[in-house]
Amino acid sequence: MYHFITGDYVCLATNCSDLDPPLNGAIACAGWAYGQMCQMQCNENWDIPSSNTGHYVCSTNDGFWGPADMLPVPDCSSKV
Repeated sequence: MYHFITGDYVCLATNCSDLDPPLNGAIACAGWAYGQMCQMQCNENWDIPSSNTGHYVCSTNDGFWGPADMLPVPDCSSKV
């Protein structure tokens, strides 16, 4: 972004929105220098769906969570 008064270019960090937790589970997140990293967790007798890694990253550069093809966070699956 260009700052009109000083004539400098400045970078603005974008906040990452909260991820909705899965049914029968939770989301555990930690901040880092460039955003947030989150891990999907499931309650006892429940599991992360096999089609999902359960890992999510958001950069303060754009404020978007990824990987986009694994969103929204799926609900936990019952263990068989």
